[in-house]
Amino acid sequence: TALVEMRRRYGAASDAWQRIQHVRFGPIEYFSRSARFAFWPDPRNSVGRALEDLLKAEPAALEPDTFGRGNVAGQGLPALERLMFADGAEAALMAGDDGARRRCVLVAAIARNLARMAADVHREWVGGDRPFLAVLASAGAADSPYQHPREAVLDFVKALHLAVELVSDHKLSRPLGASVQAARPRLAEAWRSGRSLENVRLDLA
Repeated sequence: TALVEMRRRYGAASDAWQRIQHVRFGPIEYFSRSARFAFWPDPRNSVGRALEDLLKAEPAALEPDTFGRGNVAGQGLPALERLMFADGAEAALMAGDDGARRRCVLVAAIARNLARMAADVHREWVGGDRPFLAVLASAGAADSPYQHPREAVLDFVKALHLAVELVSDHKLSRPLGASVQAARPRLAEAWRSGRSLENVRLDLA
């Protein structure tokens, strides 16, 4: 069915994000893109509230330019996961009523937004008059934002350290707790889609 294919594509996109999630410098940080790709951890249920608002919003709010300037919590993979995998999501999407139509339109808006951001990030890394790849390669030059090549290297080291820290502190310690009794599995990333452990594997790889 269409939902099976949508879920498969969500999984592929999620895996791709996990493989580069640790890169927190350069184009991915422009315009809050990192948070817009994946607003997580989300201790205050910001994603849930954003989705509630979007499902009630006027159609103009889901137009590409407007949507991309909206609430970051409703724009990324965690929002998409809820629409596809939350309890009752399949029935809600397949109901054939106005609510289902709104959900499908919102799924399309999020997917379009993710694709647009991914294309923008890629283009800014490798294309244009001054791709960020060239900025890194020329670190230490007179017109470089990096005063010394060591500063560019440090960005990579910090990114790798952050990846391990995120896995340890948020993706493992928070849901596992200090004991089996204290475990809170619903604090795990992507628990609705059953991808929590695979995300950790991809992050560390």
